[in-house]
Formats: sequence, structure tokens, C-alpha cells
Amino acid sequence: MGVKGSVLWLLPLLVMAGLAGCAGYEIQRPISATGQQCMQTCDARRDQCTWQAEAVARSEGDSCAFSQQRLASRCSAYTSESDRHRCETANGGTSCITPTANTSPCRERWELCALDCGGTMVER
Repeated sequence: MGVKGSVLWLLPLLVMAGLAGCAGYEIQRPISATGQQCMQTCDARRDQCTWQAEAVARSEGDSCAFSQQRLASRCSAYTSESDRHRCETANGGTSCITPTANTSPCRERWELCALDCGGTMVER
């Protein structure tokens, strides 16, 4: 079992400990030239993953905003607030919550990649 396998089971425990108010951890980048070169791949993959997560969040936000506009247009003929509300409810109306990009998987994969490149996990 390599570094990745031996550390993989440890990451969820460390994350849980951090969430419970215990000391957290951070991954320090490797200092060797080989390790630094290896990290270029980790960084590129993390950046791509983050970009994709942000694109998904933007798309979900745009879709929700478009649905809200369509709903408002559909129910605009109703003059009373209660009739408009009934129309919106009947047509599946909900409010939009601005989505945020879920980049946690990107960070987790980067951490494992960094460890595979010779990085170290240290307590904060």
C-alpha cells in the first residue's frame, strides 16, 4: 500500500476532527525538484476541477434565474398578490438560492495528489 492508500483512510478522520473543533491539518508541498514538478499536475487538475465546479454553479444559477423570469411572465396578468402567489405555486414557483461551487472534492483530490508527490501532512 503506497502513501495514498495509507493516508486515504486518515483524511476523513482529520476532516471530522477539524469540524469538531480539534486541530486541523494542512498539506505542505514537497520541496524536492521532482516533487515540485509532480505538483504541476496536481495544481492543473485542481484548477480544472475548480473551474468545472464554478461553471456548474453558474449554469444552475442561470437556469434558476431563467425559470424565475418565465414564471413571473406567466403570472404577471394576475393583479392581486394572492392570485399571483397561487399562480406561482401552481406553476412550481420557488425562490432561487444562489448556488455555490462545491470545490471540496477538488481540494481533497489535490491533497491526495500532493501526498503522492512527496508532500507532507502537518497539524495546524
